[in-house]
Amino acid sequence: KFSGQFYVKGYYNSNYELNDNDASDAYMTMRLRVQTDFLVSDNLSLTTRFDALDNKRWCDSDNPPGAGNDNIDWDRAYMTIKTDLGTFSTGRMSGGSWGTLFNDTEGERDRIKYAKSFGGLTLLAIYEKNAEGDEGNLVSDQDFDVYYLAPYYKMENMSFGVLVGWVLNKSVSSQEDNYFAVVPYFTGQFGPFGLQGEVRYNGFGDRDYDD
Repeated sequence: KFSGQFYVKGYYNSNYELNDNDASDAYMTMRLRVQTDFLVSDNLSLTTRFDALDNKRWCDSDNPPGAGNDNIDWDRAYMTIKTDLGTFSTGRMSGGSWGTLFNDTEGERDRIKYAKSFGGLTLLAIYEKNAEGDEGNLVSDQDFDVYYLAPYYKMENMSFGVLVGWVLNKSVSSQEDNYFAVVPYFTGQFGPFGLQGEVRYNGFGDRDYDD
């Protein structure tokens, strides 16, 4: 299965700084995004995605057509395994979003994710690697790992849940973070009236310095 998009955008800025001496700025950019889903069976699939010519200007002097520059960013590749016990996903996938749009930093994450649904209730468990600092005998255990647990419940007009993350950040040699992040959220739609909220609390831990 294939999906994706291709767009071309044109920009024209004139007198951008409200200065009569400003020159106009006109250019075109584009991006091709392609996602592929290789369906090995009903219970096993491989998903990949890449962006090509992302935000590249037409005939940019630093990147002219035919110059042979590397314009492909392969940002996702993960396997999904469906079992009677739940769904397992592992590889580089989307991450950084939860609940509402508040405090989201969506991007690519290296993860092992487990999900199991019971009607409207879904249970999540995620191991996420954000930095890997091992360099043989020179550096050891300078990693940034996060462990997530989350239940959330979805109904026809509302959803709510709470995400708990155990953050272990030792990617900086002079300090170590060890704390829990708690992120509850709620969204609801009541006729023409909508309500949503989210809170993030980083606490229940400490930051240790070498000094």
